[in-house]
Amino acid sequence: MAPVGLSGLDHIKGTRIMMDIILIGTVVVFFGLCFAYTRACDRL
Repeated sequence: MAPVGLSGLDHIKGTRIMMDIILIGTVVVFFGLCFAYTRACDRL
C-alpha cells in the first residue's frame, strides 16, 4: 500500500494526462475545422 502522500500524486498525474489528451483532441478538431472552412471558402 502506498503512503498517503504518494497516492495523491498519482491522482494528480492521472488528471494531468487526461487534460493533455483533451487539449490535444481540441487542437486537432480546431485545425480540422479551420482546414474545412478554408476549403469551403475556396470553392466560393
